[in-house]
Amino acid sequence: MLHPGALSQKSFKKNIYLFLFKLFKIHKFCAFHATTAEEKNHIQKIFGIRTKVFVAQNFPRIFTNHDKLHKQSGVLNLVSIALISPMKNHLVVINALMKCQGYISYNIYGPVKDQAYWDICLERIKKLPPNIIVNHHGDILPREVEKALAKNDVFVMPSKSENFGHALYEALTAGKPIITSHNTPWNNLKIANAGINVAPENEEELVNAIQYFTSMNHGEFMHWNEGANRYALEAINIDDIKNQYKQMFLI
Repeated sequence: MLHPGALSQKSFKKNIYLFLFKLFKIHKFCAFHATTAEEKNHIQKIFGIRTKVFVAQNFPRIFTNHDKLHKQSGVLNLVSIALISPMKNHLVVINALMKCQGYISYNIYGPVKDQAYWDICLERIKKLPPNIIVNHHGDILPREVEKALAKNDVFVMPSKSENFGHALYEALTAGKPIITSHNTPWNNLKIANAGINVAPENEEELVNAIQYFTSMNHGEFMHWNEGANRYALEAINIDDIKNQYKQMFLI
């Protein structure tokens, strides 16, 4: 939550809180937990370089690689699983879909956190062309996530920031390429055939990424299915994570 993208949301209240937090020197009696070195830098930028910060990655869920769907060229099933709020950039995805060619369904899972924001999304959805279908399925139970991923081709969530992005990682393990921003731990995706990174507010980049996957046939898409799963499994070492937590709680 100390990422610049997160601090830009409702910044007035957050700046007052952080000012008081530092004024009373509360941070000097705390040890912070960061999940990445970048997150550690964000914490120390706010509270000072001498702030005690432990880096220990999140424990992720690992799903089965789903490669059973037959991918047709010109057809794409997109999915997002996240709280509906400006931070996750659902509206940017919807606006990008306005400019996309092909038959695309966008399946949104997650509760509405910001109703005013969702109302804007709904107005934009009404204006989408007939080749684009958007379905909001509401909240989803954790045990249903893997099943929802299996029904779709590509996971899209160009978040303004993510310290880990569990939904992104879970999608990768399920063999679903992801379209996400550069402000997550999951970068260099295209090199690994695991997805595409875009600027979080750049609709043109997002349109190009969606069209890239829409145009793929089944054979081409399978390289990305395998690449996503491989990228996820190579990115995480469970034994290393266990050791990070041991160091954090024993010191």
